[in-house]
Amino acid sequence: MSALRITRTGRDHTWAAPMTDAQRERAEPRFYDETGRPWTAWRVAGDLAVMILLFGGLAVLWWVL
Repeated sequence: MSALRITRTGRDHTWAAPMTDAQRERAEPRFYDETGRPWTAWRVAGDLAVMILLFGGLAVLWWVL
């Protein structure tokens, strides 16, 4: 088997080790709140929905009263 064939086989059949914590942190930067919990898209969407409901409710109350 030639060196070229070994190289091509190695490229076609690779195995990647699991990422270390440092590599994962660089690959996926995360933002944390004051309690140390990571911010996720679901948390941001939930917080935004709560703010919309609260301010929307206040606007309706202001309009009615």
